[in-house]
Amino acid sequence: MGIKYELFNLRQLSRTIDAKERELAQVRRYYKTLQGIDYSKEKLSGGLKCDFTNTVDKIIDLEREITADIDELCDKKEYLNKQLKKILFGEEYLIIQMYFFEEMNNEEIAVKINRSYSTVKRTKRKAFEKILKVDPQ
Repeated sequence: MGIKYELFNLRQLSRTIDAKERELAQVRRYYKTLQGIDYSKEKLSGGLKCDFTNTVDKIIDLEREITADIDELCDKKEYLNKQLKKILFGEEYLIIQMYFFEEMNNEEIAVKINRSYSTVKRTKRKAFEKILKVDPQ
């Protein structure tokens, strides 16, 4: 896939990373609550038998899987950023960085870099044209 395709999917990528990080935090909290409970012994007053070690193993496997997913997604984001640095310079790079990586809209970017809305919009369009010249996919 080309830079253009990945760039437009960057916001989704950021949301996926955030969701995975929340999922990982939830798994870690769940693991901490299990540490004080001994499920290796049978319950005295009925209920199902629970295997503590099996539950902990599942949590550890899930944690590893989520961590690997986060690492992969962060690597994709880093790769895309490096590719953009090769193509764009100065204000063009800054505007694309803010728009896609920081998920700011044109108005927010204009305020932050002290430029007009139309200047930001025009600069962003020129940056896209440069990206398409380098990567026409």
